[in-house]
Parts: sequence; C-alpha cells; structure tokens
Amino acid sequence: MLLGSKEWWEKAKEVVNGDADYFEAAKNIHKTYTFRVQSEPENGIPDDILMGYKIDGGKIVEYWDADRPTDFVISGPYKVWHQIMRGEMGPIKAMTMRKLAIKGSLPELLKDTKATIRWVALLQTIPTEFHGNYR
Repeated sequence: MLLGSKEWWEKAKEVVNGDADYFEAAKNIHKTYTFRVQSEPENGIPDDILMGYKIDGGKIVEYWDADRPTDFVISGPYKVWHQIMRGEMGPIKAMTMRKLAIKGSLPELLKDTKATIRWVALLQTIPTEFHGNYR
C-alpha cells in the first residue's frame, strides 16, 4: 500500500482504531493533524504529499489528502518520514531535533508522547510502499 493512499489510510484506521493501547493513550485527544511530506524531486518525489486526519477520543474518525486548517501541521523532508516509518528515527526525536517542523504548540503536542509513539508503532506494521527512490 502506497504511503498516504486511500488504501493505506483505510488500513491505518483499522489498525489504530482496533488497538486498545492506543485508545487508552489517546482517549482524551480531540485534535486534527496535517502531515506535509515535502517533495524531493532529486529522489523521484516531485510534489509535496499531504495527509490529514482527525483523532476524536482515541479513534481516527476522518482522513484526507488536501490542505485544510488543522490544530497541528507537521512537515519535513520525505527522507525523515521514511526514516520514521522504517523505525530508523523516533517521531519525538525528529520533532525535538527540528527534523520535522511543527506548526501549533509543541508542548501541547509533546504531552501526547505516549499516543504518538504508539501511533507510529502501529503505522509501522502496515505493509507500506514508498514513493520515488525510497524502499
């Protein structure tokens, strides 16, 4: 499943919404997020990839692939997202080292660290195909 595709998001929704540990960590989260995966034309990714979603009470209730206002926008080069999805870099480390730029309150985002770490661990279980030259 190609990262960010409808098929990928449907699987993400199934995996995340079915996980009791994620639900427990995220049950008080009612936020919207946009991931802006920045283009890397030199690596076969000519355009930014947008992925947005809403968490409401520990469940993904909506996702989209367009730009719209959200509580948080997390952006960075495709390479960084690839490293996170492959387990080569943690999401919190990427944020605190400014490998990912955050629009929104970083302290507010970091208070949900346990949910974020579980979210990424669940996404890493999805058989994911990557864009461009990334494998």
